[in-house]
Amino acid sequence: PKLDPVAALAYHLAGEHLRGVFPEVLLHELEPRLRAARQIVSESQGQPILKWAERIVSLPVGLQLLPPTMPPGVVQAVHRGLLERLQLQFDYQGYDDAQPKALSCHPVALVVRGPLCYLIARIGDYPDVRHLLLHRMRNVVVSNLAAIDPEGFDLAADVRVSFEARPSLAQFLRESRLSLDQVVAPAIGGWHLVTATLADTYELERWLNSQGKLLRRVVKEAARIQTSNKP
Repeated sequence: PKLDPVAALAYHLAGEHLRGVFPEVLLHELEPRLRAARQIVSESQGQPILKWAERIVSLPVGLQLLPPTMPPGVVQAVHRGLLERLQLQFDYQGYDDAQPKALSCHPVALVVRGPLCYLIARIGDYPDVRHLLLHRMRNVVVSNLAAIDPEGFDLAADVRVSFEARPSLAQFLRESRLSLDQVVAPAIGGWHLVTATLADTYELERWLNSQGKLLRRVVKEAARIQTSNKP
């Protein structure tokens, strides 16, 4: 259906933002709507709401690198392997490898992190999982062998984090919470006890380490929460 002005503006701004977040291959299905939105915005003479596009910009946090070039056919083969639960065979160019290595894997999950796509997979019969960058995969073939997930694997697993924070950091976290279930206890001896449930990511670890003397005594415990509890 033809987009109304408000929907066109929303698609236009969302498209500009997502181009700095998702790889181009994942935006392919949205492109007809984004193209229609851009056309409506460009033809929006005299409509004040669409003039917002000239006054609003979405800027990503941190230095944004250009996405790597994705070899043809890789994404489609990986998606099929994940969907049909079939093993994959491919050549993989590791960071420190002079030549690509021939690998077979059990695809487990796909993670999009900024402009990069990672395939979480078991290599051969090894029980642990590895993170493989899709743009380093070549000649991907979907086999007829069933893919087997590692025992106990849970992509949505969360951790319950607790730490002691100085009053300035505690006040900051009251305004910008780590999660919807975050609790900041009253100060005892100049320290507030902060607890929150969230994903155990590299960004979390980096943030905790960056606070210096503003926090101490970090403890992580396994936890499970519903998606609706996340910010």
